[in-house]
Amino acid sequence: MREHYQLPTLDDVLSKLANAKIFSRLDVREAYWHVKLDKESSDLTTMITPFGRCRWARLPFGLKVSSEIFQRKLTEALGDIEGVFTIADDIIVAGCGRTNEEALIDNNRKLKKLFQRCNDHNILLNEEKKEVELTEITFHGHRITREGVKVDDVKVKAIHEMPCPTDVSGVKRLYGMVQYMAKFLPDLANDLAPIRELTRKDVPWIWSDECNMAFQRVKKRLTEAPILASFDVNKEVVLQVDSSKSGLGAVLLQEGKPVEFASRALKPSECNWAQIEKEALSMLYGLERFDRYTYGRKVIVQNDHKPLAAILSKPLSRAPKRLQDIMMKLFRYDIEFRFVKGVNLVLADTLSRAFLENDNATETARPRIMQINTFEDIPDARLQEIRTATEEDTELQNLVKIINDGWPQHRDTVPYVHYRFLNCETNLVYKKE
Repeated sequence: MREHYQLPTLDDVLSKLANAKIFSRLDVREAYWHVKLDKESSDLTTMITPFGRCRWARLPFGLKVSSEIFQRKLTEALGDIEGVFTIADDIIVAGCGRTNEEALIDNNRKLKKLFQRCNDHNILLNEEKKEVELTEITFHGHRITREGVKVDDVKVKAIHEMPCPTDVSGVKRLYGMVQYMAKFLPDLANDLAPIRELTRKDVPWIWSDECNMAFQRVKKRLTEAPILASFDVNKEVVLQVDSSKSGLGAVLLQEGKPVEFASRALKPSECNWAQIEKEALSMLYGLERFDRYTYGRKVIVQNDHKPLAAILSKPLSRAPKRLQDIMMKLFRYDIEFRFVKGVNLVLADTLSRAFLENDNATETARPRIMQINTFEDIPDARLQEIRTATEEDTELQNLVKIINDGWPQHRDTVPYVHYRFLNCETNLVYKKE
């Protein structure tokens, strides 16, 4: 069995930098080679060379498991030091305090403890790459400051110097570069809308003046990107969510300052949902998208759809089936719903209308609860007979499609008007009692 270890992400680190004012950044020299392989593992790395067989005595670069093994070893050695965070071979030290002087003392204290731990575990650091006692550092494409997090100037420069795309592949490269900065720009997808049209199969490639203006507008907006506040576990968490006819938007706030933005397009089936279902889905999307901030703490959810408050206060059994599915997932979170007029919900409303076409940060598929079997066990053979009959019945197949994809465009194509009380699992249709 290969080893599995959850690698930390940049957001995991950024969420723990509240009150940090002084930073240091260090690099582990020849990182993977710190891990010595036992004989059995070493034999697995044997390869044929022009000079004979060669096997690695230490963890080589390039193996699928190398990053996870090294990260686990590094976390075991340094993970318990307060204010010290590691991602791959990078180490960041955050000095906290009410003033820069207090933060500097705290940073140096943590550095001293870190150096002692590295000495104890024979961890070599790269002298040429060290950055210590700074008020700003660049870490994995972000500029971390005492005020919060902002876009790295190097990435902004790369996009500023990027020529206009000449084909669909060029547009995709542009999207790949700006996607990394989407959390900073609530209107990014709206700005890129004319360019996004060129990726459609039935649209000919014509780089129009409108596309060029959109491209230049994105460059300009990147230079004006807001500083995102560092998340503080001791402050109240507010989540603004909203939905439009074609997208979802969410913004996480603390003391009125944005911590992160997120948006995504609705799937074709979700576009057919009732508005109250879309609004509930936007709640679930926001909570799951910012799960590292929202799980395990009180969250105030703001939305401009007043009927949602009434539905959420009712017993689960009295809600429509699809809303039951969403509400069951919402039970994971400690939320307080507050109705806010649309004019005061500008950020989330803008995001829902200016969504990112492909937001893979979290994939909230059609929320569903697995069928709870309250009936007597049915033999597998009998279940297979029912499944086969379902697959051969055109009316049932049409019903399955409606259950999975949503209400069709025309009512007369619905074979069973109470389809919302049905659920489909493993190609079997179940009816709610």
